[in-house]
Amino acid sequence: MASKGKYVLGTDGTDFTHRQRVVSAHSYSAISKHYLKVTFYLHFLLYILIILKLSEDILDRMDIFILELQELEIPKPNIWEWLYGISYLFTIFGIRAIRKNSFTMIKLYLTGILLFAFIPIIWAQYIYFWDFYQFINERNITNLKFVWNNLPISIIFEAFAIIAIQVHIFQLYYSYKLYQLWKPYQQRRQQPHQSLSSSSLSSSQQQQQQQQVQNSTSTTAINNNCKKLN
Repeated sequence: MASKGKYVLGTDGTDFTHRQRVVSAHSYSAISKHYLKVTFYLHFLLYILIILKLSEDILDRMDIFILELQELEIPKPNIWEWLYGISYLFTIFGIRAIRKNSFTMIKLYLTGILLFAFIPIIWAQYIYFWDFYQFINERNITNLKFVWNNLPISIIFEAFAIIAIQVHIFQLYYSYKLYQLWKPYQQRRQQPHQSLSSSSLSSSQQQQQQQQVQNSTSTTAINNNCKKLN
């Protein structure tokens, strides 16, 4: 037997589906925010590894020489590593987007991670693929292009890339989910501004029409006076 409970004040219970849809949207938003925060920490660990790789070249450009780093003979960084070094800065937009539910900030974060984190990793896959393929088949480093201290850089990179690709896929997925959830709210916020602009345009058009009517009446009056004088 169904129980008879009280309805929410101001409703008769017929808007249940709408309220259920709103609650589910908020729950999805909270879940996406939680997992996106986790990816921030994982991305930071990957960022530290890249900065350690770039540190020798950065200090060299600043005319700072550390003997221990020079003895390691770290290879010169590629362009993709510099691009990836910029990627973590977009976490600032991600943090602000989570705190303020900002559609614009999550859009900037999504674009930055795609351009400066995910695409550089895919680009590096193309750079190191041939070395990786040769080493897997021959188990020899003599014909490899990228070698550091008798270690194939392609193998080291693949270990890094396996984790990085997964982290950035999750970042893109959850940030895109938030982008989709917040987009309708952004459109609703823009509607009042559009209505105000349309109303202002209509009022300006009415004023122009009134001015045209006044000008036409004044010209007809002048013409009538001239006819009377003649």
